[in-house]
Amino acid sequence: MDAELDELRELGAAAAGAGGDRGAGAAADRDWSLKVRFNSVFGYYLEVTKANSRSVPDDYERKQTLVNAERFTTPELKEYETKILTAQERSGR
Repeated sequence: MDAELDELRELGAAAAGAGGDRGAGAAADRDWSLKVRFNSVFGYYLEVTKANSRSVPDDYERKQTLVNAERFTTPELKEYETKILTAQERSGR
């Protein structure tokens, strides 16, 4: 049980500290950048500037439109979010 708890805590800490790296692979093959962010209303999402929003792949699901940016999610990001939130809940955080 201790090993599982340690793994869950590491997953939660990684999400809190390095969540921005989650989108690095998605943006590596593109000429534009994106940011992975989290808030309590939308959960994890990808933020792309308005100027680059036309370059977003079709599998990105639009979540919110802001003045200078668009927020998206993907099935992979939703799965990652579920793992992180479950890990935090199970570890007592």
